[in-house]
Parts: sequence; structure tokens; C-alpha cells
Amino acid sequence: MSDFKGKAKGGKAANAKRTVEQRKALSAKMVEAKKELARLPVATHSGVLKISEMEFPCAVLAGGTRVLTETTFICFSPLHPYPDRSTSLAV
Repeated sequence: MSDFKGKAKGGKAANAKRTVEQRKALSAKMVEAKKELARLPVATHSGVLKISEMEFPCAVLAGGTRVLTETTFICFSPLHPYPDRSTSLAV
């Protein structure tokens, strides 16, 4: 009986059915995906974006670019029907 459980067991079984060439191709694809993930921008800290008299919590990228999520924008907008600004949204 195998020591693997759940998804690991299925992954090992699927990998055992692959040829050497298929495993190499899959490995190369995973390396490229990991490189692409490393190129994504990363938030350096949290900040506040002020628009007129409204303040929106946001993430700040290395170059100073502020990033809002749609949820944050809607929840902190004065037009939201049930604004609950007592809770902070994780950025």
C-alpha cells in the first residue's frame, strides 16, 4: 500500500503513467509558470488613496502605484447602500 494520501496519491499515479518526454515537457512548463509568477508586481506596503474627500485603503507597489480591489472600492464608496467601514479589508 502507498504512503501517499489524497491529491498526492493521484499525482503520483498520473506521473507514473507519463513518458520521460512528457515529464520533461511538464517540468519545463512548470518552470516557465514559476518564472512568470516571479515577474508579477508585489505590494510593498498598504496605503490610502484619497479621491476628493473619500479615502480608500489600497496596496502600494514598488514604483508608488496604488492598487485598489473592486470590493474595496465598492465597500468604501459613499454610494454603497450599507457601508461598513468599521472593518478593515486586508490588502
